[in-house]
Amino acid sequence: MSPPFRSDPGSESDDRVLSASVAMRPVVDMNAGIPATSTEVAYRLPTAAAVERIQTAFREIGFDVGAEFAGTFSITGRRSLFERVFSSWPKDRFSTAALAEATETELELPTSDVADALGDDAEEVQAVFFTAVPEFGPFDP
Repeated sequence: MSPPFRSDPGSESDDRVLSASVAMRPVVDMNAGIPATSTEVAYRLPTAAAVERIQTAFREIGFDVGAEFAGTFSITGRRSLFERVFSSWPKDRFSTAALAEATETELELPTSDVADALGDDAEEVQAVFFTAVPEFGPFDP
């Protein structure tokens, strides 16, 4: 598992690169009682058209956008871009130390901050979140 950031040399004020995941809403609610069979797996994913629209919207905002896999894709950009787009999230929570110490529930960004940019497709986004830093390896806090 990779950390949600790549540290650049220097102080916390550096405009380093951050990466977050965007989870799309499936076509059918995962708890709708549909068995998870190979025949039904397509219902547990978003439509390809919805993914393309949301990826395009994040590109237009200024993020680099990764390929979709299993209903999620990554967005990558400078810390300043994340701070501008997710403006209701406290700026100090974007620091390397805060991200390294955050619990899983503290890593979710407010999707309401991108609702205007996503327009009618905003409901297609289930969550935008940083990945927790692993508790082992070179990024062990």
